[in-house]
Amino acid sequence: LLFHARQACNPAHSFQSVYAGGMTGPRPPTGARGRADEPSPGMEHDALVRRVLADPEAARAWLRDRLPRGTAQHLDLATLQLQPGTFVDEELRRAETDVLFEVRHASGQPVFVYLLVEHQSTVDFWLRLRLLRYQGRIWERERARRPGVSALSPIVAVVLHHGPRAWSPPTRFEALYNEAVRELPEVCRFGHVLVELHRMRLEDARGDAYGWAMEMLLSDHRRTQADRLRQLLPPLLPAIRDTPDGPRKVVTLLRYYRIEYGGAMSAELTAAVEEHQTRHGRIGLTPEDLTMLDLLEATLRREGREEGREEGREEGREEGREEGRIMAQIALVERMLTQGVSWETVEELANIDQDGLHQLRTELAVLQGRTTARDR
Repeated sequence: LLFHARQACNPAHSFQSVYAGGMTGPRPPTGARGRADEPSPGMEHDALVRRVLADPEAARAWLRDRLPRGTAQHLDLATLQLQPGTFVDEELRRAETDVLFEVRHASGQPVFVYLLVEHQSTVDFWLRLRLLRYQGRIWERERARRPGVSALSPIVAVVLHHGPRAWSPPTRFEALYNEAVRELPEVCRFGHVLVELHRMRLEDARGDAYGWAMEMLLSDHRRTQADRLRQLLPPLLPAIRDTPDGPRKVVTLLRYYRIEYGGAMSAELTAAVEEHQTRHGRIGLTPEDLTMLDLLEATLRREGREEGREEGREEGREEGREEGRIMAQIALVERMLTQGVSWETVEELANIDQDGLHQLRTELAVLQGRTTARDR
């Protein structure tokens, strides 16, 4: 379901007049690929959204399908650029995540599309107040980064909800006011788009094959449509693999599936993919993909064991946990490289580049040196 209302926040000296001016300064290049910030550890749904929408084509297709037509037709989605950073309150980053895009309006002026992903166990009536706060942070950063700005870029706010309960609050900010004063002309007004995945039929997912798979996985977080999901995913994987950087995308989806659904259901999905490959002759999954998944899973288990170590003094325990974590990361990267995985894929899946690997080895040597000195 999509709900949309025009952005028109106009307290006192209407923001509309601020939007109306021009903007100075260099125009950012179009078509460049951004890199999504990594979410907090363990928030696999956040990682899935960020990794999928970091892909330019997937993001364009998803927004083209999910933004209201009256909004999308005014935006040149070919100019869409992922922006770095998060604007969510720090204490809420385990309950929601955000993604910011910049795109050009048909006039050539910049517009922000701000996606807030909600997966709290309860529906938050006050989310619209937080949205206002987050949008303020976006504008403040815009002013700081573009000193010559003479107009703010409007923000199209989108809420992607996939929690256990249906979304019920209105999408208009002014609905937070008492009804008797809601129509005052000089008060803040804006709305947000709502993409509701709660109990969505899997067939109603939107976007290209990559985005469609993302929506299906997020909507079935309670595993009520697991059988149907195993039917719909296998035909999508070959289409995804045929796109640029396709193998990495396939591993991203299957990694989420394995973590969320467990080993037994993951094996059932793998069997369904192999059956589809045999029947239709299109490759969706390779032995190399499964090897990479096994490596990732083994590292997650090892990190869990190392995190639970309880030995020595408090300082020793903390350093022991850190040493185990670093060793696990180094081992993961080295095994990926041994398997012939490219550095680009390593960076995407393990969030470590070549400089980062060198830094980890240096940190490990320092920690091990401290341990040796303490043992003496």
